[in-house]
Amino acid sequence: MINALVVYESLYGNTEEIAREVASGLEYGGAAATVRPVAEVDPAEIARYDVVVAGCPTHAFSMPSRRTRGEETGLREWIEHLEPAIGARPAFAVFDTRRDLRARHLSGSAARSATRALRRRHRVLADDPASFYVSGNEGPLLPGEAVRARAWGSRLARCTSQR
Repeated sequence: MINALVVYESLYGNTEEIAREVASGLEYGGAAATVRPVAEVDPAEIARYDVVVAGCPTHAFSMPSRRTRGEETGLREWIEHLEPAIGARPAFAVFDTRRDLRARHLSGSAARSATRALRRRHRVLADDPASFYVSGNEGPLLPGEAVRARAWGSRLARCTSQR
């Protein structure tokens, strides 16, 4: 059985909701999934997982920073504390939440920023980054996004089990 960890940084609850839906999809796909806020996960803990799914909202065209969210630890800082490891497990998948499709060209993508940061740490990616859309800056999620998140999680479980 695939052992998955879903970590998230969420400001308005939308990213947390997507994280829980991704975990539900992972479980539907046959994985055991744990969901936790990124600030509560020591990067040294990840070695026991086969896949880590990490998500955060898009802020200022990228991952939130201490300047845009405050002092607490977020995904950006968490990735910076990962030990560089060429080809080591776990594999990673990343997602973000961002403004609705009509504003896509204005919002940037935290998932793309997280992907670049993980590659700088020589981490293996299990899938392309995914984006899930919210209405305006604070949400709620657009209709159908929770279903898309579950489907993506299920696909991640299947992809990871074939590695």
